[in-house]
Amino acid sequence: MSHKYEDWPKERLVAHLLKLENTLKNARPGLNALLSASSVETHPSSEVTAPVRAQRTFKFSDHPTRKIALKFTYDGTHYNGLEHQKDVTPLPTVEETLWHALARTRLVDREGDFDSHGWEKCGRTDRGVSAAGQVVSFWVRSKQEGHPQREQAVPADAPSRLSPTSARHPAFDREGATAMYDSTDNMFDESLAAMSGWDEAASNNTLPIPPTTGSSSSDNPQEFDYVSLLNGVLPPTLRVISWSPIDPSFSARFNCRGRHYKYFFVSRGLNIDAMQEGARRLVGDHDWRNLCKVDPAKFRLDAEGEDRWSFRRIVKSAEINSVHSHTRSSTLVQRSDEDQGELYVFDLIGTAFLYNQVRHIMAILFLIGSGLEQPSVITALLNVNTSNPYPPYKSDEPIPPIVLGKPTYQMADALPLVLWDCQYDKDDVNWIGDIDSCLPHGERFAQQKSDVNGLYAELRSMHERSWVHSALHEHFLKAASRYHRPPKELLPFSPSKSGVHARPIPNGTVLGIPLGGGTQRNTRYAGGKGYVSLLERKRSDEVEDIWERWKNGRGSKNRKKETSTAGLEG
Repeated sequence: MSHKYEDWPKERLVAHLLKLENTLKNARPGLNALLSASSVETHPSSEVTAPVRAQRTFKFSDHPTRKIALKFTYDGTHYNGLEHQKDVTPLPTVEETLWHALARTRLVDREGDFDSHGWEKCGRTDRGVSAAGQVVSFWVRSKQEGHPQREQAVPADAPSRLSPTSARHPAFDREGATAMYDSTDNMFDESLAAMSGWDEAASNNTLPIPPTTGSSSSDNPQEFDYVSLLNGVLPPTLRVISWSPIDPSFSARFNCRGRHYKYFFVSRGLNIDAMQEGARRLVGDHDWRNLCKVDPAKFRLDAEGEDRWSFRRIVKSAEINSVHSHTRSSTLVQRSDEDQGELYVFDLIGTAFLYNQVRHIMAILFLIGSGLEQPSVITALLNVNTSNPYPPYKSDEPIPPIVLGKPTYQMADALPLVLWDCQYDKDDVNWIGDIDSCLPHGERFAQQKSDVNGLYAELRSMHERSWVHSALHEHFLKAASRYHRPPKELLPFSPSKSGVHARPIPNGTVLGIPLGGGTQRNTRYAGGKGYVSLLERKRSDEVEDIWERWKNGRGSKNRKKETSTAGLEG
C-alpha cells in the first residue's frame, strides 16, 4: 500500500516514523539471530577468523572536567520552549535537545542529569520565543588536566529537579541521539509551537550573587572543539556560537548583569512617536504586576517558605528603533492608498523579566501605537502602591489612577520576540568561537575546518533563504493586488480634541488591532462603543488575593502531593 506522505501533517509523520522504528527495534533480535546463523554456515569453525577487537568502555568519571559557559542561538518556533519539562511535550525542548547532543559527544555523563552537572541558564524562553545569545553554565568533560573541579557533586540518590531522561520527547528513542535529527527529512519544516508561557523565569534579585575570580588563564589549543563538536550533531535550528572558560563559582543566571530582548514589528497602522513616548515611561524600578502574567504556581518564596515574592524589576533601557536594512519598498504593490510600513524593533534591556512581561508590554505599546490608548496608560498600569502613588509623568497630565487589579487584555504574539543578549562583566567571561585560543584576548575568531561549510556560512545561507521567502511572499501580495483591493487603513486611530475621529468610521467597521507577527485582534466599531479602554475593563483580583486563594487550594494540594511523593522515593 502506497502513502502520499507529502499530504500528511507533521504529527502523523512523526508518529508513523516512531512506529516504524519501534517495529524495526522489535524485529532486530530475530534478524541478528538469522544473520549469525548465516555467518556460521558461510564461515565454518574450521576456518581462521579475524580476532574480535575488545571494545573499550567509556567511563565519564575517568576524565577531567571543567566549568564552561555556552552561548547558543535557536529558532523558538521549532521548540516547546527552552526548559526541559517533566511531562512529554508536543515538540522537543531546547534544553533536552542540547543535553542529548552533549551526551552523544560524551561531553556530559549520560548517567547524570542537569543537577549533577551544575546546569544553570540565563533567560528562560517560552514556546515560539527565539534566542540569539542564550547562555547556560555547567561542568563538562575536558582534555586538559589541572582545572578546578566541582567541590560537591549531587548525590546519586538525590531527587533531581530536572532529569533529561525522565520524560524525554518521543523523538529521543536512541541513546544520546534522536531519530528525528538523523533522518534526511527535516522534521522541523513546520512550526507547531503554541504562543503561551513565560519569557523568562521569575527570579529574586535579592539573592546573593556568587563571587568570581575571573576566567581561567590555563587555556591552551588542545581543548575540545566544543562549538564544532556540538554543531555536528545538533539540528540546524539550534546552533552553538561560542563558549567561555569560567570560574567554578560562576552562574549563568546570577552573574548576568542584564538581559536584552528584541521584538520586531511592522509600522503599518501605528504611530511610532506615541509608542516611543510610552516606551520611555518603562525605564526604572517598577512593580510590573499589571504588565505580566500572574501565575501563583510560579511565585518564589524565601528559604523559610514565607511569602516574599516581588513583582519589582529594573528596566535599564526601552527604545523603538528602525531596522534600516529591512525597510520595505512600497513600489511592489501598485496602490498609492496602502502604506506597507517599515520594520521596527523594540529594544528592552533590564536586570530580569517576569512571566510574559515583554509580550505584555508590547501589547500595550501596540494599543498606544494604534491610537486606542494614550502613553499615559503605561504610568497608570505601573501605579500600584497606594501608600506611595506615582505623580503625573508630565506636568500637563492628570494624576494617574491607581490600578490594583490587572485589566484583561491579550498579550502580543511570540514569534517576533528574541532574547538577543545576556550581559556579563568582561572579567567573568572570555568568549571563544572555536578551537583557536592562541590569539590575544578580544581577537578570537572561529578557525573553521572549512570556511565554506563553517558556522557563519551556514547561518548566512539560512538568512539568504529566508530573504528569498520574504521576496516570494511580497510578490504574492503584488499578484493579488491586481484583482483585490486592500482594506482601508483606519489606524492609527486619532480622535480630534472634540473626541470625534478625524476620519468618520461607519458603524460595524472591524478594526484589526495588531498583536505582532502579522496577527491581529478584530474589534467591531459601533458608534465609538466598540473599543473599551484598558482602565474601564474588567480587572482580575489583586495579586495578594490570588496568592492566598491558590496557596489554600491547589497550592496546598500540590505541596501535599510533593511531600507524599518524596516520602515514597525516600
